[in-house]
Amino acid sequence: TISGVAGAQLLKFQTSGTVGNIITLLFETGAVLEAPFFTGGAIDLNGKSYILIDGGATCGIVNQVPIAIGLCNGIIRTTANGTNLTYQNDSYAILQSGVPTDNEIRNIVCQGYVRVDANDNGHAPDGVGSKCIYFFNSGWTNVRIHHNNLQHGARLIYLDYQGNTSQTTKIYNNYIADTGFGIGLNGSANNSFATDIQIYNNEITNWDNWVSPSSTFHSNGMFIFAACLESESCGLGDSGSNVYNNYIHGDLNGAFAGASASGFIHTESGGIFNIFNNILIAPPP
Repeated sequence: TISGVAGAQLLKFQTSGTVGNIITLLFETGAVLEAPFFTGGAIDLNGKSYILIDGGATCGIVNQVPIAIGLCNGIIRTTANGTNLTYQNDSYAILQSGVPTDNEIRNIVCQGYVRVDANDNGHAPDGVGSKCIYFFNSGWTNVRIHHNNLQHGARLIYLDYQGNTSQTTKIYNNYIADTGFGIGLNGSANNSFATDIQIYNNEITNWDNWVSPSSTFHSNGMFIFAACLESESCGLGDSGSNVYNNYIHGDLNGAFAGASASGFIHTESGGIFNIFNNILIAPPP
């Protein structure tokens, strides 16, 4: 276990690998990164390329069934960040910026912000900046995020393009729970474009703690948007981008009539995707 103080950043890549010479960060059995909360990510990829972060034991979804979290490895967790805990801070498990190539994140367990929601629109909007895997103002080529167990955070996989161009993004076989957005893709800036986005075989559930205040949180399984100004140009997805074989289930309102639910799969403002073979189950009204 590597333990940091409040606001720690524990690991930061200093250089890139190359084609055929990937740099691997491999978690040994029982390895944990923890701090009360993280500033700048527990792990900062720092814009570097040809990097593999591997929790070391297959996790996430296998054959459409979640792997029990006790059988996973590669834990990144906060220890005192949450509504009723010592801190209520923005915190990221894995952070990436810049324009990397050929990065892969797999088999990681992320346990982030422990939010307790009173289902009251007067409740404080705490935890809005908590994320597990966060690509910040980034563009990339050939990124794979898969077989992870990600829980407790406002946005658990959040890719923020913000004026960059990306090619080939694959998000698959992840188990995602206790969140506002399970998967978020934000291209709301001029010249944000992404092609060949593949999102498949993920399970997303449980929005109960992230539905109020509705002025801050609107719940989604996936939220994919590219809402740049009319004078600008942006767009996420293309004719070869697909959202398929995902299982998204539960109550987007968190049993709260005043919630602001958007959709299990929500695309808007320049999103072009083929969406098919997904199982979406909401409770009866």
